[in-house]
Amino acid sequence: EDTLESLMREFHQCVKVPKACNLAESPDVASRVAEACFAIEAMCQSFGPGSSGRGRSVLGPHVVDWLRILIELLGAPSATVVQAAWSALDSLCKTIPKEDYDGYVGPISRAVQQVTETLPATQTTLPGFNLAKGLGPLLPIYAQGLLTGSADTKERAVRGMARMVKFTEPSALRLYATVITGPLIRIVGDRNPAAVKAAILATLGLLLSQIPTFMRPFLPQLQRTFVRGLSEADDIVRQRAAVALSALIPLQPRLDPLVSELTTGIRQTDDLGIKLAMLRAIRAVARAPNANMLSPASFQAIEDVVVSRSDVSASSDLRWRSLVSQAFGYLCAALPAEEASRLIIDHAVLVSGDSADVQAGKLSFMASVLSSAPRLFDGDMQKHIVDGVQTALQPSSSVEQGQAALQAVAVTKNALLDQTVVLPASAVSAL
Repeated sequence: EDTLESLMREFHQCVKVPKACNLAESPDVASRVAEACFAIEAMCQSFGPGSSGRGRSVLGPHVVDWLRILIELLGAPSATVVQAAWSALDSLCKTIPKEDYDGYVGPISRAVQQVTETLPATQTTLPGFNLAKGLGPLLPIYAQGLLTGSADTKERAVRGMARMVKFTEPSALRLYATVITGPLIRIVGDRNPAAVKAAILATLGLLLSQIPTFMRPFLPQLQRTFVRGLSEADDIVRQRAAVALSALIPLQPRLDPLVSELTTGIRQTDDLGIKLAMLRAIRAVARAPNANMLSPASFQAIEDVVVSRSDVSASSDLRWRSLVSQAFGYLCAALPAEEASRLIIDHAVLVSGDSADVQAGKLSFMASVLSSAPRLFDGDMQKHIVDGVQTALQPSSSVEQGQAALQAVAVTKNALLDQTVVLPASAVSAL
């Protein structure tokens, strides 16, 4: 034991890097640190294959400390040190018995968070994670914690996976797409706390953003998972599902079945939270690059949801109003010009006798179209902008008219931002 403690003290001294030292410019220091890592690797390997129990009994008190040190060195500005630290980390993790993995999820997560938070501002990935099999040492520990750990351990494991994904180059993630995605999909439907489900959905969405090409085989399963998440009881889970579905939608070649499922879901539920989550997903569909490939039936279904005012509880909610306005703008951008113009005339142009509340809704739609597809307001259509703004700005003591005036300001701002839309000075001076 005394010999081991002496060795550990010596290794600790060898891996210390003075604060003012840059390993990239100090080959002697980098060589010393790398040699210490090689020594740790050799010691761990000396326990032999299948002898993790012996490694636990000998190294137990030191494992957490060396996990922290070696993970920190994965961010070193020296390729030699990074490779040596990764090799030592790989060997060290193999001394940990599988039944003990749960206990190391927390220390590993804290170490990874610390090293990634201290990376230079210009560096977006961790060098050690970008090596061949870079995630290999830590991923099995996270995966075991995810599958068998307590609720807290599962959440830490998922968040740890997410941080690894975030700080790894897509090319290095390719090898692990199935290894990470499979367990996440498998347990997201289990009876886990909302925080765990939300973390899983966020991580799956991150994978779709980071390595979309490698995630294509999982699209059917992921779509089902995300759509189910929109109907969860907890708002945080619904929000994460909607965000993840938004990342999936541009990758999905056929969106019509999804539109049918979402629009039907909105009609069939009385829960405003679920309606809002599904509407966020519909907005993402309308915004998708391939939205113009939707069938006429899908366009009509989206229109029916967006312009309907029959659901009083939803249409009076400010969040709902904001979402339908945004979706309306994206829908007009995806439609053929003639259909979009018809939609604008029907639902975004003020007519005589419109109440202040209706004026506010129409002008909100108009502002959204000006933001998403200003080309639709060319020629004679520009007159509707001027008329709408001037009508909404008529003097009134009505609170509702004040809301209409605010939307008129939004219309004017978006019109002025787009240089192809020309407003007369009278309309601008009215503000």
